Amino acid sequence: MFIKRMNDAEEKALYDAAGEVASIFRSVEYQWWMSHQTLLNSFYFRGLAPWHDCVEFAFPRESITEIESMFVANGWEFKRMSPFNAKVWNPKMALHRPRFGWSWPFIDLMLYDDVSNRGIIMMEHGHCAHFTPFKRDELVDTHPYYFGPLMLPMVKRAETFMDVVFPKWRTELASAYYCHRIERLYPEPVQYEHPQELAKRFTMYNLQEQQQAS
Repeated sequence: MFIKRMNDAEEKALYDAAGEVASIFRSVEYQWWMSHQTLLNSFYFRGLAPWHDCVEFAFPRESITEIESMFVANGWEFKRMSPFNAKVWNPKMALHRPRFGWSWPFIDLMLYDDVSNRGIIMMEHGHCAHFTPFKRDELVDTHPYYFGPLMLPMVKRAETFMDVVFPKWRTELASAYYCHRIERLYPEPVQYEHPQELAKRFTMYNLQEQQQAS
């Protein structure tokens, strides 16, 4: 359903977690950015969509061991979920402790391969069901963009990235089907609606550009 899922304390906690992870990332020189659903939410809502409760950042896969050590040194816990995904969380920030081994809020890391000698970046999407090579200059250099109270890196050509990961994003948005706070499916079915219709009930941005593009 297209409804606000988190209360104010939960929303603040998730932004706080994203801000702390961003601070750790900024202490190194690797390219990272808002990715997947978080990128889409930033583009349309300049923050979390009201019905989402997760945040995803892209980070280079070859450097994940180094960044894992930095998280642990800063009191965070790290779990490699797959060769192309990891999860980080700080137990001291926990508002929810689902049945799995991590606490919420957490941040998902979407790990990419930077094949610089070929000028491409390989990224997974669809829960590792798909892998797509992007031209490196389509994603980097990044630029700061709104994400709630934060300013976080957005890829150079966000629309190009979203055209691949969310083929219908210009004309159809989906509500959340999963609650990450307690790791359960929502009882309601997923809904789909045009961004222009959603903008009648929620504050949204960049709609005029998409109307012209379509």
